[in-house]
Amino acid sequence: MQIISKISRGIVLAFFLAVLFSCEGKIKKIDQIISKDSLPEISVDQVQMLYSDSGIVRMKLFAKALERYTSIDSPYIDFPKGVMVFFFTKQKAREASLNAGWAHYDEKKDLWEYRTKVKIVNRQGDILTTNHLFADRRKDSLYTKELVTINSADGFSITGKDGFRSNVDFTDYEFETVVGTGKAEE
Repeated sequence: MQIISKISRGIVLAFFLAVLFSCEGKIKKIDQIISKDSLPEISVDQVQMLYSDSGIVRMKLFAKALERYTSIDSPYIDFPKGVMVFFFTKQKAREASLNAGWAHYDEKKDLWEYRTKVKIVNRQGDILTTNHLFADRRKDSLYTKELVTINSADGFSITGKDGFRSNVDFTDYEFETVVGTGKAEE
């Protein structure tokens, strides 16, 4: 009888130790999931942001949601529900517009990343479409290594199968591996 009692106590003790250690692992996972680095310091719905240079509005950004992460080595802002951006010249004329289903801004690198149905329209009426695009303000550069199509206002369509690079204003651009169509005059 004592042997069975000792075995029962051993089984009960083993059960409690197993529960204790399995809970400890789950607590660590929960801590990782909800660590302060994984949560935004700022979370805002229905955002309108203005960027100005010397008192002149150069960019207006609209977003349904903004999440800002600042307590990490590389602070960033996510726009998980997309953005609509309007760019302006120093003379206050609209220079270009951009729409994307998702956006990310790396504050240290001054680098924007846009994904999902990215569309840019420049002042000449040229329309760029792609699913992934970077905008590097420091290098005055837009670029991607993915498929990009530009439909120009004068009826030409150009596709860069392996990417493209442009100035930030989207007025001077070059392609990798070009395919194009256009209208011929009679």
